[in-house]
Amino acid sequence: MNLKPKIEIELHPVLEAYLRWIYKTPSEVKGISITRHHDVGKHIASHVLRCNMPVKNQKTEGLTTIFLPMTEGNEGIYQNYFFYVDEWGKEKINDFIYTDFSMWMKRRFETGYIYRWRQEDIIDAVIMGLHIEDTKENISFLRRFDYRNNRKTTEKRFNILVNN
Repeated sequence: MNLKPKIEIELHPVLEAYLRWIYKTPSEVKGISITRHHDVGKHIASHVLRCNMPVKNQKTEGLTTIFLPMTEGNEGIYQNYFFYVDEWGKEKINDFIYTDFSMWMKRRFETGYIYRWRQEDIIDAVIMGLHIEDTKENISFLRRFDYRNNRKTTEKRFNILVNN
């Protein structure tokens, strides 16, 4: 049986939508097939560990299934072992996806503000483009990126005013 190797990790719904957008995976499809053509895929693949016996996930609800990239070089390994990500690796994967998404969102807000769009319009566009569920929690999650970026910009302005 030639099954594609997979891991399961917990991701915030917005980060899962971002990962689906990167790898052009519709939300109806169970699991996301990653490649090493994007830094996120490289990072995820680098945290995968192998084992001779299956490793049981303690949590079974709300997990995102990620199918690992198959190459000629690793096909034999995938057929003979079980794969998992330890808790620390899951944290690092989440942090990396969050950071990548944060930089991506910063560019979206900067571009939107160049066009003089309102924050709500930019967030609506991101929600529609990434197929994110339109909930208060997800909107708040997206707003925080703009708030943090604006706070840093305001602090820089203040430092310029004080130091000149």
